Parts: sequence; C-alpha cells; structure tokens
Amino acid sequence: MLKAIFYLIQLSLLVWLAVWLADISGVINIDLMEYSIELPVGVGAAILIFILIISMIIYRVWLAIISIPRNYGKYRKEKNLTCGYEAISMGLAAIAAGDTKNALSYTKRAKEMIPDSGKGLVLLLEAQAKKLQGNNDDVVMIYEELATRKDMALLGVRGLVNNAMKCGDFSKALELAENSYKANKEQVWLLKQIYLLQIYLGKWNDALKSLKKAVKAKAIDGKKVLLDEMALRILLADRDINDGYIDDAIVHLKKALKIDAGFVPAAVRLVKIYIERGRRKAAVNVIEKAWRICPHPELVPLWDSLFKGKNDDISVARLKWFEKLISNNKESQESEITLAKIAIEEELWGAAKSALKRAEKIRASARLYKLWAELEEKSFKDMEKANSYLEKASNAEPDKVWICSETGKIYPKWEAVAMPHGSFNTIVWDFPNNIHACAVIDSDAASDIFLLQ
Repeated sequence: MLKAIFYLIQLSLLVWLAVWLADISGVINIDLMEYSIELPVGVGAAILIFILIISMIIYRVWLAIISIPRNYGKYRKEKNLTCGYEAISMGLAAIAAGDTKNALSYTKRAKEMIPDSGKGLVLLLEAQAKKLQGNNDDVVMIYEELATRKDMALLGVRGLVNNAMKCGDFSKALELAENSYKANKEQVWLLKQIYLLQIYLGKWNDALKSLKKAVKAKAIDGKKVLLDEMALRILLADRDINDGYIDDAIVHLKKALKIDAGFVPAAVRLVKIYIERGRRKAAVNVIEKAWRICPHPELVPLWDSLFKGKNDDISVARLKWFEKLISNNKESQESEITLAKIAIEEELWGAAKSALKRAEKIRASARLYKLWAELEEKSFKDMEKANSYLEKASNAEPDKVWICSETGKIYPKWEAVAMPHGSFNTIVWDFPNNIHACAVIDSDAASDIFLLQ
C-alpha cells in the first residue's frame, strides 16, 4: 500500500514538472558557428534533463565496467574463504574418524584458501592432524605459534600444557601454565590447571595456595573446594608429622575439622597426637564431635584407649564408657553395633542382644549378622543358630567402606590419592552399592583420569 502511494506521488511530481515546463513562455536561442537554433524554453529544459539522465546511465555503466576486476577478486576471496572453512570442517571430521591422510589433505587445502586473519583455526586443525600422525615436535611448534597470536593465544597455551601432560612431562606443563598465567591474569582456567598439576606433582602447599586463588576467581566449584582443602590439610599434616613439626600438623588438622568436624581421617590423626601428648580431654572432645556427624569404626579403638576403669567391675564401666560415646548419635547403626561389640567382648550378653536388636531395626547388614553369630556362639554355644546368622551375613547388604568414587575400588583406609590410578580426593566412606563406577581400571589410564578432573 505504501509503495503504491509513493509511486503515485512520484508520477504526480513528474506530470507537474512537465506541465510547468510547457507553461514557461519564451525561447532559447543557440548560435553555433553559422547555425542559429531557437527552442521553446520547455523543450530546451526537457532536452537538458534527457542529456543528464543519459550521462548518469553512461557513468554508472562505466563504473560497473571498471569495478569488474575488484568485484571478481572479492568474489574469489569469499569463495576461497567458504571452501577453506568447509575444508576445516571436513578436516575435523577426518580427525574424529582417525583418518590421518584426509586430515592432512584438508589442512593443506585450508591453508591455501584461508587468509592470514583466519590462520589460527587452520593451525589448530593442523596441530590436531599432526598429533594424530604422531609428530609431536610439529605439534609443539604449531601450539607455540598459536600462543603468539592474540586471537588464538588461549588455545595455544592450553594445547602446550595438555600436550606436555599427555607426554608425561607434568613439570614442564606446570611451568608453562604458571608462566602463561603470570602473563595474562584473565586466563582463570589456568588456575585450575595449575592446581591439578601441583597436586599431581605432590606440591601440597602450593596447591593449597592455588586452590584459594581459584576460589576467588571462581575457577573451581565451591563444594569441591572445601573437600579438597581438607584433603590437602591432611597431606600437609602428615608431612609435618614425618618431619617432626607436630604443632604445625595440629594447626592443619584443626583447620580441616573446622570445615567438617566429622571428617574421620583428620579426627583420627588429631586424636592420636593428643593421646601421645597426654591431652585426654582434648582427644575425647574431638572424638565426640566426630561421632555426632559420622560414627566410624576407626574412632572406636581410640575411644577405648581413653577408657579409665576405677572399680572392680571393669566390664560394666567399659560399657558405660562406650554408652557415653554413642549418646552423641543414638540413631546410628554404627553406635548400636559398637555397643554390641563391646558388650560381647565383656560377656554382657543381655546388653549385646538388646543393642543388636536395635541395630537390626535401623539396617540389616553383613557385620550385624556376624555379631549375632558371634553372640550365639559365645553365649549359648548354639553353632546351628550361629551358622544360620553367618549365612544371612553372606547374603546381606554390605557395610560402609572406604571406596573410590571414580573406580569403585575398595581401600582399607582413607588416602588423599587413590592408587594405582592416582585420582585425587576420590576415596569416600560410603556403601559400595551407592558408587556407580567401574571396579577395575587400567593403571595406564592414570593421566587420562587426572586430565578429566
């Protein structure tokens, strides 16, 4: 509708101009050599307008002719660019398929067609193709070139770091990552890479510092930060204990327990130090706090070592001592099983039976039925009933264990680094059925697991 109105306006103006020219009176005299021409003003104006229009048309045709080489060059450039990016896409597909020959061929084609401004992508493709070919020296050279390009520096640095890690040179990878981060503080992803490399190389103190930097830069998940800090604190405490710096170890363990008072590995270490130094009250306090959050069998012998019998009836006194411990977490199966175990040891059969019944209501487990079998054998000498409980134990749900959340491998105790695959802080206290992982892993894949963390 608007287009039609605009057309009518143009037509009206043209008609008005024609009428206006026709109404102009007078003539135009043109004396050229021996010729004299007289034209009405309207006709002369019309001829002038016509000449102007023809001149404009000729000028545009001329511009079109002289711009043919330039336009053709632009067309060729755009076509080459399109073909170049298609070559990059096909090259990446060839790399994904493991086709080294075609990957290198597409890389060569992309190099020829893409201008310098887009060479970063071509270099990245070439690096992947050379890596597939197994030519590591060329890969390093390409990544170094990428690192010098402003638009691809990030990928260049990442490539150099990852390539060094893949080659097993973790010290070199750490050096590259640290130098790159110093040169460009905005590359916060390097903080996590630096942190992981420091862990892999056993630089616990440096790793703790990097962890704090990564937290400020929001390069690491907040929940994992606290878990990793506890693990690092324990590693530092173990180092200090071995070196004889017990006070420093206490500081680290206290900081770990401040994050989670129920973290048993830290609690056990701190209690052992307190016991060696004769700080019985402090040791009791640590165990009770830990038991409230995470009742654990590793705390039982430590609590037992703190027992002081003051009368002839040691058995009852010892049982009451453990009742004091489990009062911190009465709803736990571990509390009832611990009480039953102590009662059996002290031949307090009634107390043991009551504790086992309470524990069974909470959760039936293999350890529970084994204690039932022990109770039947020791108290009533009923081997038939004891065997029936042992059969139940073989079919019952397993108890909590130290298990790697990455692989499902079970460990006798907590370790910061799960061997042989070397994953950091993945051993947890949990039921095996809750860990959905492959129970067996090739030790050669250690570096790959590390890279994926």
